[in-house]
Amino acid sequence: MTSPYQVRQITPNVALLLAPNPSPWTLEGTNTWIVGTPGSGERAVIDPGPADEGHLDRIMAALGGRTLTQIWLTHSHGDHAEAAAPLAERSGATVYTSRAREGQVRVAEGERHVLGGVPMLVHAIPGHTVDSLGFELEEDGIVFTGDTLLGRGSTAVGMGLMGDMLTTLARLERLAAAGSGRGFPGHGEILEDLGAAAASRLASRRRRIADVEGRARAGASVDAITDELYAHVADPSLRMAARHTVVSILKYLDAREHGESAGAHGR
Repeated sequence: MTSPYQVRQITPNVALLLAPNPSPWTLEGTNTWIVGTPGSGERAVIDPGPADEGHLDRIMAALGGRTLTQIWLTHSHGDHAEAAAPLAERSGATVYTSRAREGQVRVAEGERHVLGGVPMLVHAIPGHTVDSLGFELEEDGIVFTGDTLLGRGSTAVGMGLMGDMLTTLARLERLAAAGSGRGFPGHGEILEDLGAAAASRLASRRRRIADVEGRARAGASVDAITDELYAHVADPSLRMAARHTVVSILKYLDAREHGESAGAHGR
């Protein structure tokens, strides 16, 4: 039987290695992406995942003798970023992130880089977290979406970031329409139609905002709204995330009502 933790070559320039950290939050596990052209002696890794020694060994083996020069983080959550430091120590690679720690390089919206011979454009895509980044391989028609848009299901929205999430989903639609039609997420299967996935999630978010708004105007509490709208969510940690989403929606509605920017971190 084939192991789910074997490297999969998805395109000539991108391979996928699944981290062994399945959970209600991470689905089958964190998607670790390895980027580089067949003719390049260098490789870049996007989201090295948890600090699991076996996973680190598999990443190094998947390089096929090539040099790992760059480690990119879509955001700072541990299931994506914990392995960055030990992988950098093993390989000598530089870590790139929007919230750089000592020894890391901070990157921002609009920067262009080359990953193992593959041109890449950095996008700020806040919503799941304020520091979320998307990495677009324009020539390949791919956007790495991190946890902002998953392979299936709905991601958690950072507190106070609902407006940013709406802005980001609309932006991902535009990127797809401009030619980058596939989404490579942080968890779950590849989004073969990034535009349709972003549009569907955006519509779902707007429906949920309307649901919360109607119940809030009727005087329902945060807990009552959460219990009603997320009655199907049994896992306690996921239920807490659902409650945070309700609170984030209420903050968004309050900002909208008072004419404030509801997506202050959006681009």
